[in-house]
Amino acid sequence: MERTCKNRPERNHFVPASYLQRFVNPESGMLVVYDSEKKEWRNQRPDEIMFVRNYNRQEWAPKGADPYILEKTLSNLESNAKQVIDKLINRSSEFTQDEIINFAVILSHLRMGVPRQAKMAKVVYEQLISDIVLQNADIAKKLREGKFKIAVKAKESRINFMRQALGPHMYFILKMNWEVIYTSQLAKFITTDSPVTYYNVKIPPPYEAGIALAGTIILFPLSPTHLLTLRHAEYEANSQIDPLTKLELKQLDEMEDEGNTSIQYGIERDGEFVKSTNQILFMQSDRYVVGMNALDLQIL
Repeated sequence: MERTCKNRPERNHFVPASYLQRFVNPESGMLVVYDSEKKEWRNQRPDEIMFVRNYNRQEWAPKGADPYILEKTLSNLESNAKQVIDKLINRSSEFTQDEIINFAVILSHLRMGVPRQAKMAKVVYEQLISDIVLQNADIAKKLREGKFKIAVKAKESRINFMRQALGPHMYFILKMNWEVIYTSQLAKFITTDSPVTYYNVKIPPPYEAGIALAGTIILFPLSPTHLLTLRHAEYEANSQIDPLTKLELKQLDEMEDEGNTSIQYGIERDGEFVKSTNQILFMQSDRYVVGMNALDLQIL
């Protein structure tokens, strides 16, 4: 989340450049990028991609409030995330409660705050407003006649959606069992502009599963050789549960041992697992897919 000056971080990376740096080719120092919008391949530095100018600036902030507060907060959390990723890759068992909780915030943001989810949030709000206003016969008539038009502001809807979704997402992320998978194969994990991916065997990509469903798995590439997966303890304890079973949502302050997350290490997977995971990540991306090697992207 690069800053152009001390108090005005205008060039906002919705996927941090420090995270993308983990996926550069060690020889070229560049990312191999596939841009699905332009249908082109290219090599780029991590700081040259996945950013939008003033993406997190809140222009509507009241006088005296800092419109850049969201980006500054995310920048601070990014430093914590970098340390946590390093520890996960190095199989550490020494995590503070604050480290885990702040990392859960970043995982939630990398899921809900990226352009792919922003587009979906806008559609959801438009439909919700439409359903409400159409209950008024006079307004419904004027809408049909084209006298009114429902318009949802993209940035406001995205940030509001993030705020509403943060609590439920953090609740489940902190409750789930974390597992770090690694590979020593030639094939390497990729990442995307929607790097926190939800997968449920009953809802195959490109459709997206909700985090509250028992069979939903969270996939987050830590590096080309390491993948963090999160699974619901209820489903791991009883695989006979329907993957579409909706789990109970509680408030964060109702959790026991908040931040004391179960983390397992030492699971090595073969090249076929890496390829199938990359296919899921690719199908849940928005525009950009990046990796260390062109081959890992070309076979998708």
